[in-house]
Amino acid sequence: MLIPPPNTRSLTFLFQVVYAIYKGFDRLLISFSLSHTHRKHLSDFAMGKLPSTARPIFFLHSLGLMLTCMYTERDAKQHQTLSKASKNYVEG
Repeated sequence: MLIPPPNTRSLTFLFQVVYAIYKGFDRLLISFSLSHTHRKHLSDFAMGKLPSTARPIFFLHSLGLMLTCMYTERDAKQHQTLSKASKNYVEG
């Protein structure tokens, strides 16, 4: 049984949905809204998708997400330290 190729309209919609999801993940990472555990899950997701993507555009999105995880990890630790310090200052 042959599977008919998808039409270009459905592929365009798929690419737009995937783009929106990856951009949303990027924004969550950059805004430091995620805990360390969630950041780790996103990093693992991106690493898992890198070798398994057949389409170059998905590979680039996964690579971008992985790089965002890597470059914001250090800043996230500093952001958590600053937010804890400011919380202690307000409470104290």
